[in-house]
Amino acid sequence: MPLTVSDLLGEIRLASGAQNSRSEISDMSIITQALEYFNAMSPWRSMVRPEVSLSLTANQDYIVLPEDTRDVLALHYDQGLINWFKWTDPARLTEFRAADDDDQDFSGGYYGAVEYREPATGGRPVMAVSLYPRPATTQADVFRMRYRAKLMPRGTGSNPDTQYLYVTDELSPLVRRLVRLYAEAYYHRDGADLEVRLEALEQSSFLMRMKDMDGALQPEMGVLEGGAADVVRLDTGWWDNSVSDPA
Repeated sequence: MPLTVSDLLGEIRLASGAQNSRSEISDMSIITQALEYFNAMSPWRSMVRPEVSLSLTANQDYIVLPEDTRDVLALHYDQGLINWFKWTDPARLTEFRAADDDDQDFSGGYYGAVEYREPATGGRPVMAVSLYPRPATTQADVFRMRYRAKLMPRGTGSNPDTQYLYVTDELSPLVRRLVRLYAEAYYHRDGADLEVRLEALEQSSFLMRMKDMDGALQPEMGVLEGGAADVVRLDTGWWDNSVSDPA
C-alpha cells in the first residue's frame, strides 16, 4: 500500500499516545528528521531512479541536479560518441578555470565535479555539477544521468494524505518505524535517548532483513568495469615453440 505523509503523521500520534503536538518541534520536523536518517542508513538499491536528462544554460558554469539526488551513479554526454564528460575534483576544476585554457584538450566536452551551490535567488544550497569550460549557449538534454534518490516528505501543505512518498512497499515498514522511534524520543524523553533507540535499530534483525530484501533486487550486476577486469587478453599459439627436455 502506498505510503503517505498522512500515514506518518498517524505513526506520530500512535507513538505519542495521541498527545497534542509539542510546541518546541513540529510533527513535520520529526518526519523530516526520520527520513534524513533513512537516507543515511544504506545505499538503498530500490531508491535508484530512472535516467533523467540535464541541460546547459548559457554562461552558467553549473547544472542544478534534481532536488532528491543523493548519489550520482552515472553521468554521460548524450549527443554523439565524439563528445565527452569527465569527472574531476573541485580543486582541479579551480585549476582549469584559473588557467582558462581553450586548447583542443577541452574541445568537445566538459569536466565536472559535484558540489553545493547557493542559488542566485538565495536560500539553501542545492546540489549541482560544476562545469569547465563555461557553456556558451543554452542547450537542452545534453547529459543523461542515473542517480540514487533521497526520500523526501511530499505534501507539507493542506492535503498531506494525497502525497505519496517514493518508497517501495518493502521498505515502508522501516520508514514507519523510524518515524515512531523519533516521535517516542521527543514526546517521552525530549529526544535524550534518540541515539540509544537508533543504535538498537541498527543492530536489529529487522533492519538486517530490510537490507537483505533491498539488496536482492537484482541477482546479477553484469561484467565488472575498471582494472584488470577490462583488460583484453588474447591467447594464441602463433609464437609457441616446442620445449626441449631438460639437460
